[in-house]
Amino acid sequence: MDRHADGSGAVDPNAAVDFIVSRARKFAKAKAERVYLEEFRKSKKALLMAQSDAPAANAREQYAYSHPDYLALLEGLRDAIEEEEALRWQLIAAQARVEVWRSQEASNRNLDRAARRTTSSTRPSAGTWRASSNSTVRCAMRRGRARPTTLSRGASTPAWRCARTATAGRCWACMGSGACGRSSA
Repeated sequence: MDRHADGSGAVDPNAAVDFIVSRARKFAKAKAERVYLEEFRKSKKALLMAQSDAPAANAREQYAYSHPDYLALLEGLRDAIEEEEALRWQLIAAQARVEVWRSQEASNRNLDRAARRTTSSTRPSAGTWRASSNSTVRCAMRRGRARPTTLSRGASTPAWRCARTATAGRCWACMGSGACGRSSA
């Protein structure tokens, strides 16, 4: 149920959901049987108490509780509860497998993002500019807003400005080739 077709042992959420769907009716039937037997137990006790010839209520109740029919009913109730609980925990385990899969997928997405950040820190995307090694300026055209350039070590003006966006810093759109029309300031 929880293994991929390749036997890798990874959680397969589709198999877990299929298992839940396939066992739902069995679980519902087992629960209905248990509830029925719990309610019938009260009726059976009343019927057996009525069969007793004892005048005292506690003597009739003792007769009903010790009657073989009542004891057989209790054994059936025990079996019904066992069946229901087994199915219930199987369904809970299948739900947990789906939750584990969701957590694993979220972790995988975070690892992918971290890997992309690591590779993008060596070569930034077209919208990331660096004025120095410790400050980043977002491309005004890509982000839809201009950001002031923070220069390191108290420099007051950048060495050049990009003619395309008029933002100070290195233009990663042209990777410093000047294809975007970068001009020295």
